[in-house]
Amino acid sequence: MRVISGTARGHRLYSPKNYDARPTADRIKEAMFSSIQDIIFDSRFLDLFGGTGAIGIEALSRGAKSAIIVENNAECVEIIKKNLSHTNLCDRCVVINRSANDAINALSRAENFDFIFLDPPYNQNMIQKTLIRIMENNILCDDGTIIAEYGAEEEIISPAGLEIIKVKNYRITRMVFYKRSNVSAGEEEKP
Repeated sequence: MRVISGTARGHRLYSPKNYDARPTADRIKEAMFSSIQDIIFDSRFLDLFGGTGAIGIEALSRGAKSAIIVENNAECVEIIKKNLSHTNLCDRCVVINRSANDAINALSRAENFDFIFLDPPYNQNMIQKTLIRIMENNILCDDGTIIAEYGAEEEIISPAGLEIIKVKNYRITRMVFYKRSNVSAGEEEKP
């Protein structure tokens, strides 16, 4: 696992031993960042299920102004901090050791984000609930983007207030990009 592009390009990232993490594949990460490369500069980036921190670090390397990486696992939090130090990106990133739901609640009193990335464990019905909490707590900027990575077989219904703008399907993974919409309550959209 490595940083693909930007100021930290080529840096190999550490990952925890004895931890069943499923990092985003490099080709999927590259496709995702290629889709947002023109608008990531000077943005505020939130990674709600940080793992090793690879996505937040990639965002910072490519020019995001700041990032918050949320991770519930204490061992992973130490790995994220080690990766940030290794890539010299500590000064623009805050790492929060909490669950995604707790972090969303706390962040609702702080700031809004231009990009929110979600990559929870697959097949645990976490994307749907997290999308709803993001909208309820209003942490997405008006023109912000949510990027959700989840299992290709999972069925996710967009909550009111979000619309799907792009879907990319891979072998076992689906990447869905959401923006705010004017969809009325009760109307739902599936990828």
